[in-house]
Amino acid sequence: MKNNTKDFLGRCWLLMPVLVSVVLCITSCREDYILDEQEPEWLGESIYDFLVEEGKYSNFVRLIEDLNYKDVLQRTGSKTLFVVDDTTFAAFLRNNEWGVTTYQELSKMQKEQLLYSSMLDNVYFSEMLGDAPGPQKGMTIRRNSSLRVAHKLDKLAKSDFPNTFYWDLVKTNMKGDSIILLQDNTPAPMVTFAYSYMINNSLVGSDYAFVTNQPTNYVFDNTHVFVNGARIVEANNKCKNGVVHRLDKMVTPLTNMAETICTNDSTQVFASLLNRFSAPYSSQSGTMEYGNGTDVYVKKYFTTRGHSQGLDGFDAYTNVEFMTTPTDSAVGTGLKFDPGWNTLTASDIKPMNEDMTAMFVPTNTALDRFLHEGSGKFLYDRYGSWEGIPDHVIADLLNNHMKSSFVSTVPSKFDQVKNDAQIDMGVKEDNIVMPVLCCNGVVYITDVVYAPVSYVAVTAPTLVNDNMNIIRWATEKYGFLAYLHSMDSYYSFILPVDEAFSRYLDPISVAKGEPEYWNFKYNDE
Repeated sequence: MKNNTKDFLGRCWLLMPVLVSVVLCITSCREDYILDEQEPEWLGESIYDFLVEEGKYSNFVRLIEDLNYKDVLQRTGSKTLFVVDDTTFAAFLRNNEWGVTTYQELSKMQKEQLLYSSMLDNVYFSEMLGDAPGPQKGMTIRRNSSLRVAHKLDKLAKSDFPNTFYWDLVKTNMKGDSIILLQDNTPAPMVTFAYSYMINNSLVGSDYAFVTNQPTNYVFDNTHVFVNGARIVEANNKCKNGVVHRLDKMVTPLTNMAETICTNDSTQVFASLLNRFSAPYSSQSGTMEYGNGTDVYVKKYFTTRGHSQGLDGFDAYTNVEFMTTPTDSAVGTGLKFDPGWNTLTASDIKPMNEDMTAMFVPTNTALDRFLHEGSGKFLYDRYGSWEGIPDHVIADLLNNHMKSSFVSTVPSKFDQVKNDAQIDMGVKEDNIVMPVLCCNGVVYITDVVYAPVSYVAVTAPTLVNDNMNIIRWATEKYGFLAYLHSMDSYYSFILPVDEAFSRYLDPISVAKGEPEYWNFKYNDE
């Protein structure tokens, strides 16, 4: 034991010169460490100072100053800012959806939308915009910007209300001639297309070119990154408090799919059908926060997959069945998902950043042709107009045009798009009149109508006959539609009318030797 102790102490004394040298080295390096006194040259100035010193961003600088955001972008924060130079800003003022022609005409809310929809609250270099935390390469197409719900409030005049029961209730009881309407009570996210995301999801350059109306000969380069449809043309200007990217055009907050459909002149018939499944929900908290004497409402759609986030009287969580009316009654028929939900997810388990949705929306002309001449003529013969067709029949039509995944419905995969019976829907690029990129998906405006299988299958008579409600309910309730909507099989389907169920002899009771008759009645509520 003594010998071992001596050996150990001996080794320690031998190591002492080495330890002293290391300490002296560390001390001398610590004293000469220039980053204590001087910032690295590559880091640059603050975001605000960078924009000022460049001399070509005076309009964007003015935007920052007008919104009292100078201190944040000069002294604090960890931001990513997408900007345009003065020439591009001027081009935006010459042609924009708001109809403003000078900087002075921009309202405070419009300025907020321009600035905050162009900003992310963390640092993202261009090569990171397609990635998720982890990092997970090529996993992100959408992310929340600095935009907030209060930055986008719309005033809806009484004369512009959808013509439905729940909108009429508000029209009857409202104080003035208009309300403040939130198209959704989640902020519109930013949509980015990066090469890593394209590769990871088997998208090709022509897919992006098609959905954003690029020239047909456009080639997606692996250095290209797009933000809300604008391309980054000068990337990764490093600053003390973040990074600045210059875009080739001004970006504004993208609208959601429902808003896009409802404001497009060519899709007003589809919009009127869609609005049947919507209602305005009063928001007392919204009225207090930014109503300024005007009632604030949130537009919601009845759906089997939506959200109630931020609604007074509802639990604030997402991906829920939302089938409750403003009068607390239940809705029998709803949409596949809420097309007005800004942060709509592609599925219950997939996060917002990974995918979005898509809708194929026929033009007014296509829908009228379908009803009067096409395979929907049986609806016209039965009901006489779109307005006369019951909600449960319309819901089948709308849901067949709603697709849960954008990634699965890009042009290069049109031949794989299925209808509600998982049969090829027959989508062709030639039938797309115009694609519109939205904050929660893509709207493909089409010149054809894709009829649901329920309109042509053996169950079709149950949709349009008022005295076949019981058999229609039973086939849906007990899962027979999966069989009866198959186009690969042929059936003879005997359809009893409701009166036939008023004296229904139970075959099981006959087998037991105690015959029983049952009387079924259909309750619309």
